[in-house]
Amino acid sequence: MNLGFVLNVIEDPQERSVALRSAWDLAEQLLVVSVLIGGRSTFERFRLYSDGVITARNTFQRYFTTGEFREYVEGTLAREPIMLAPGIAFVFRDDADEQEFLSRRTRRRVSNDRPVPRAERPERPESVRRERATRQRVPNKWETNADLVNAFWERCLELGRVPESDEFPRSPELRDSVGTPATVFRTLLRQRGESRLTFASDSHRDDLLVFLALNVFERRKSFGALPESARRDIKAFSGGYQSAQTKAQELLFSTGKARVIEEAARIAASRGLGFLDGDHSLQFHSSLAQELPPVLRVYLGCAARLYGDVETADVIKLHLQSGKVSILLYDDFEGKPLPRLIERVKINLRRQQIDFFEYGTGNNDEQLLYLKSRFIKVGFPFYEEQVEFDRTLTALGEFSFEGFGPSHEAFMAGLARAGVIINGFQLSRLTRSHPGEHERPV
Repeated sequence: MNLGFVLNVIEDPQERSVALRSAWDLAEQLLVVSVLIGGRSTFERFRLYSDGVITARNTFQRYFTTGEFREYVEGTLAREPIMLAPGIAFVFRDDADEQEFLSRRTRRRVSNDRPVPRAERPERPESVRRERATRQRVPNKWETNADLVNAFWERCLELGRVPESDEFPRSPELRDSVGTPATVFRTLLRQRGESRLTFASDSHRDDLLVFLALNVFERRKSFGALPESARRDIKAFSGGYQSAQTKAQELLFSTGKARVIEEAARIAASRGLGFLDGDHSLQFHSSLAQELPPVLRVYLGCAARLYGDVETADVIKLHLQSGKVSILLYDDFEGKPLPRLIERVKINLRRQQIDFFEYGTGNNDEQLLYLKSRFIKVGFPFYEEQVEFDRTLTALGEFSFEGFGPSHEAFMAGLARAGVIINGFQLSRLTRSHPGEHERPV
């Protein structure tokens, strides 16, 4: 059931609550609620009326802050919502569905460009290969069922453990044709090495602890309805529920220790996951969020409780000392070498407060993102072009990129002094050796 931008146009508070409860009654599995978000500055622009404002079009609008919206939904429905984005909430009717969604939300998505360790096999001598190639023999059961075995192994890597029968539909076929899943698993470990499985297991263990830690943080009533996949992961990776819960609590509490956050930020930066600005902040593109060390993922998850899914942003800035997270949205972040800042959202975790800041389009207040390649990694659209653009821009020697870098006006003046213009992801130098202007790459 979707209740989209309805609550904010209902003048009467009682009627508004009735509309929300009626929508909830109609929802069989999930209710999606969306409203307009605004702060004090929004109310100051319009004439106050009831608990909202009368807009310039003479219509009523009830603007919510993010905190008010969350509290309103929870108070009206007696069900804790999940914030998807500012002003957008999911409310699940069933505990199991809610926990399954939260579990999927914290699972790491390994990008295709990320190298996964593989066991190296020694190269056989040429004479052995020739002898085996000419030898006539009957294929064994492993070779005959290679596709089945490979499918089973890939499922093991997806889960980081041996799948239960219902997690691999071809389990009966595997048992009849090759052997029991446990036996096949042990044989494959010997044949193919443990490195890929270890990587997968570590990733799933981290995902599990992040999921459990955020459940503890949010004190969700649905916590007891863990999905079956999570219960199996707890048994495989943590030895039991109590042990997993203790580790999750320790992980959550560690987010309040600046020393732990700083060390995790240094580790992330050393892995190419963003730009470490001294001991002040770690800044990175949102697509890298799930690859961060677990303590930083929980830190971000706490911010998401107020804001919603932080991965809908462009750049995320983790303040290492102040307990704050900044969410930055840019104009065409992927397609421009110097994207322009549109909106900044500052989330104060200690005060449980969120503030929005909009940026204008005039040259005097434009804030560009310099050296964008610091915030992304291999595989990101136009990554190689961005690296070369940033290298060329720095080599001009015209600018200091400390802090926010030069103002838009100072930047354009510097390009003019250098006789350079921006042409897509290239810097071109203007020459006047012939009538008319010509461009050539710097």
